[in-house]
Amino acid sequence: MTNILFSDTHITPLNVPDRSVNAETPLALYGSNSVNYGKDINTNLLNLLSHFSGINQPLHGVQGQLWFDSSKDTLKVNIGNDVYVELGYTKPPVLPDNVILYSKLKSDLSQYLPKVGTPVMRGTLLLKDTLETDSESSAVTKKYVDSKAPIDKEDYIRLTGNLTIAEGPIYLTADILSPSQAATKGYADATIPQVLISKAVDSTEGMNIVQILPIKATHIFGETTISSSNYIKSIDINGYGKIHSVSCHVTIIGDDYGCTVSAKVKTAGDILTLNILKHNSTTSNLTVHYIIIGFME
Repeated sequence: MTNILFSDTHITPLNVPDRSVNAETPLALYGSNSVNYGKDINTNLLNLLSHFSGINQPLHGVQGQLWFDSSKDTLKVNIGNDVYVELGYTKPPVLPDNVILYSKLKSDLSQYLPKVGTPVMRGTLLLKDTLETDSESSAVTKKYVDSKAPIDKEDYIRLTGNLTIAEGPIYLTADILSPSQAATKGYADATIPQVLISKAVDSTEGMNIVQILPIKATHIFGETTISSSNYIKSIDINGYGKIHSVSCHVTIIGDDYGCTVSAKVKTAGDILTLNILKHNSTTSNLTVHYIIIGFME
């Protein structure tokens, strides 16, 4: 057996057994004591002379081997792993991370106007705020122009030295368009959750009204007394608008003396009337707790 070494010692040598042929490369390599090898030797020389000219790359090529691609009239070289590149090929340079590619530079420069020629500009032109020290021929912003516009003094209230006191409310626009715009009270009341606690507009003691805004859910609760001489107690609640979807519950507080109570709510316009009825007794004073739940219009 004969070992044939490559000039690049990192490549594994080829083994050619005696009286045998190694076909691991495009060349037929004969071992010792072989016969009838003349034709293959001549074929090897002819292929080397023509650089394996053909439309298909040689089988079992080795690194550094030349191949003439007759379909493209191009001489190529094997750079390893059966990959052929055109002769004259150079490996792309390794670029640093901060390199500015030509395509990126060209794209960035497209955002600027050339100093010569007649460029065409499209879209909105935004300028920096122009100062008094800028050239008189420089373009100015709308802000600069507006700052020089005459002011109608009738549109303003003097901050000092007023001969007369400004009267009347100052109203804001109702349409909220910008997050930084001042909002009206109406907008705040309609948007921000609130709990309002107040007493009803009547003379009944112990009544409270709790409103949950902006959904206007309303809880009315309190205590009242039905005297021994009466069997019904009526409470009028007004000043809060019309209440709808009303439910009511009443409970006797303390010793009920075998009595029971019931309640009924009726509405007439903006007035809500709670009627509490006493049952099974006409002589006892009863203290009753009541709660009404509904929605204000």
